Amino acid sequence: MTTPELKKLFAGTAQEKNGDRDYLTLDTDENVSRTTHVELLVDMRKQMAQARRDALHARDIEGLDEVIAASHYRHTVEALVVELKPLMQKIGWARERLFEESFGDIRITPPPEFEQLIDLHWDNVDPRRSQMHPRTESLDGLWSLVDLDFPLQQRFTIAMKDGSVHHETVTRNISIRTLTAMHDAIAESMQRMGFGLDVNDKGGETRTQI
Repeated sequence: MTTPELKKLFAGTAQEKNGDRDYLTLDTDENVSRTTHVELLVDMRKQMAQARRDALHARDIEGLDEVIAASHYRHTVEALVVELKPLMQKIGWARERLFEESFGDIRITPPPEFEQLIDLHWDNVDPRRSQMHPRTESLDGLWSLVDLDFPLQQRFTIAMKDGSVHHETVTRNISIRTLTAMHDAIAESMQRMGFGLDVNDKGGETRTQI
């Protein structure tokens, strides 16, 4: 069963408000396709919550590297953001969360061994041909997870006056902590849009009224 708020959100064109929920005025009544889409989104939300639990277990219990542990979690969050985009773009607060709300920064710095190499051979470094500038990307909105194409990479170069050149590419993925902030923002957004979800802060059991 699709909630009244979602019927209006999926089909509408004129924005209205009802308490703390924003939705759009109903134009059509395509119940079958709309209900199927709602069920898909709710199922994807459950998969995201499970992927979070799996990532934390893999990192904290199995001792896996965080990049490996977070890989599936990132894909489930990203997939749900893509599916929710058409709905979130219709609502002011949701559109802001999608494109503007800050989820922090990711900074890619030169590898420590490059810093050591410069310290040891400073007089031999050619700064004109070297590239040691860090890369910083701001995570502005949920859509940044899609737009930035993780994992991020930055290539660093140290060129020496004797002609030798050292290259290394540094890779950074989004952290489980940042994914969790996005996870919680998505869950709260879906509840506010009328999906009827009741999700605890730790990504636990999901109950739906749909």
